[in-house]
Amino acid sequence: MVKLVESGIFIPLSAMPAFARNITFVSPLTYFTDLARYAMGAENYFPIGIDFSVLIMFK
Repeated sequence: MVKLVESGIFIPLSAMPAFARNITFVSPLTYFTDLARYAMGAENYFPIGIDFSVLIMFK
């Protein structure tokens, strides 16, 4: 459950405090969530290229 909270699924990254946002950057689920938000037409936090690059590195 903690991974879901820290990945930005429930709380957008832009609404998180800085210390929590810094923790989310090490989770691949964060970047997947950002891509899913972009695909649904919602606001995304990172550029799409960064999302894809990070997910490929985690592969």
